[in-house]
Amino acid sequence: MNRKERCRILIEGSGRLLKDLGEEIEKSFSVQTIDEPNEGVVMVRMRDSARKAPFYLGEVLVTEAKVQVDGAVGIGIIRGHHPKRAYRLALVDGAWNRGVPQIADWTKRLVKERVLIAREQEREEGRILKTRVDFSTMEDQGVEK
Repeated sequence: MNRKERCRILIEGSGRLLKDLGEEIEKSFSVQTIDEPNEGVVMVRMRDSARKAPFYLGEVLVTEAKVQVDGAVGIGIIRGHHPKRAYRLALVDGAWNRGVPQIADWTKRLVKERVLIAREQEREEGRILKTRVDFSTMEDQGVEK
């Protein structure tokens, strides 16, 4: 599992898995904080669909943290003000970069969380589709425009 997918699951998930992994890493490995969680601003880059030219849409508040897990650097960046989550993301990143033996088990847990996220997204899409209005049925029933 690549870093982007791993982070997406940990950020979009319930938060329980991220908390559990962070606590497990703190108990099992030597952790040194390089940069305490702090807030920053990141420019959001977009691409104009017509001209294919890049432009900056605006700024986004992020919380970022940097740690070392048994000598391997880990970075956690999350949108908004979430210092604990940024720190825990950094812990997971550092442990993953270190190549700790628990990665196989963690990958299984991440895959399960990905399934739960997909199910929740399907439920949300279902709720949204229930509110959708089909204007063609008004036309079919003789209602004038």
